[in-house]
Amino acid sequence: MKTADTTGSADCCDTSARNDRAAAAPGSAQNAVAQISTEEFPADAAAVRSAGFRLLFATGEPVPPAALAAEAGIAETDLDAALLSVRDRGRIEIDEQGCLVGIGGLTLIPGRHRFVVNGVSHWTWCALDVVGILGALGASGSVHSTDPYSGTPINIEYVDGQPSTDAHLFIPAGFQDANVRRDWCPNVNFFSSHQGAESWAASQGLDGDVVAVSNILDDAVVMWNPVVTPQGSDQ
Repeated sequence: MKTADTTGSADCCDTSARNDRAAAAPGSAQNAVAQISTEEFPADAAAVRSAGFRLLFATGEPVPPAALAAEAGIAETDLDAALLSVRDRGRIEIDEQGCLVGIGGLTLIPGRHRFVVNGVSHWTWCALDVVGILGALGASGSVHSTDPYSGTPINIEYVDGQPSTDAHLFIPAGFQDANVRRDWCPNVNFFSSHQGAESWAASQGLDGDVVAVSNILDDAVVMWNPVVTPQGSDQ
């Protein structure tokens, strides 16, 4: 198992750090992060991702197709076509009634990764989702997860989108062409120590990088800004 220790402090304007990311070898975890941040969706699919995320976050309820289409500003008859690329990439959850229950990393299905904003609990597919969502929202709240290696509870406080406490993430290689929710996200977890993350990854036969939440935050915000922000907004 190959990991890179990227837990040191990084400045948002540190161009050398960003050049290192850009030069990461194909298949590396940092390359996977770069792929996510530069991934593009057709205009209708991007509008649906943003609309679905915002409705799930605001209501905490399954979103019927008609409501999703209306919020995205497209005809309901065009919704299936708009969702095709999102569905094919494993970036959506639909319940048995045909309602949206997960998109953009946010899900109504309780799991390992939970965050609380304004007293309301939300769940995500993976640890990176939590970091990006809270950062992009500029929200204050708390993150609650479990270290899969040691069983240690992970609790991270956020103030205005910035983590006031830290933890480690394991970011696996192999994002490209993956079904993200099924194949990639289950391996993106929080850990209480760098060593624990390495040991867990080795036990799973995974290659990737161990990063600090504070180091991955800027990249994660770039990834989630288009999701949390209404299409056409200047904010």
